[in-house]
Amino acid sequence: ETAYGFLAHRGISRSTADRAGLFSEKRFFRRVGGEAEGIAFPYHDGSNVVGVKYRCIEPKDYSWDGSSACLWNIGRVQLEQFDGTALPLIICEGEMDALAAMHSGVMNAVSVPNGAPSTVKEGKVDPKDDKTFSYLWAAKDVIQAAQKVILCVDDDEPGKALAEEMARRIGKARCWYVEYPDGCKDLNDVL
Repeated sequence: ETAYGFLAHRGISRSTADRAGLFSEKRFFRRVGGEAEGIAFPYHDGSNVVGVKYRCIEPKDYSWDGSSACLWNIGRVQLEQFDGTALPLIICEGEMDALAAMHSGVMNAVSVPNGAPSTVKEGKVDPKDDKTFSYLWAAKDVIQAAQKVILCVDDDEPGKALAEEMARRIGKARCWYVEYPDGCKDLNDVL
């Protein structure tokens, strides 16, 4: 119930959390220095759970079991509506932002697993050596199938760096960007 209460405070309903496959569990968190309740975000690579990211309710901290080499919620993405209309893919900086999109009825929202880099790197991108963004290469088929990709990152310098890095890999001409209302730094703030 604590996890549902935390999500409700952030504008996320119980039904959205359940539809996303979230659960809660006691975990060790470094900032707590012991066990605390965490919200679990299962990461699927197709039909298999390959990792679970736990977010401590308070204070904000994270713990992982398994791999972070895919986008959260990528297994649920459907890029075509029943009438054949193409849908965009929304890539968010965090799971809470992807949940905010889902709560608002946008089901093709995914999240990067490891947040934003502090700066944009220089030089050519080689998929073989691009471990930080391996989750984009793993989702290459879905990303290429999307008519457009909407980058929904935080409105801060790391978020802008993340958008630039993702656009370099996806193709800048295929990317769209979200502008938030004044006083909002991300999609969950807007919700």
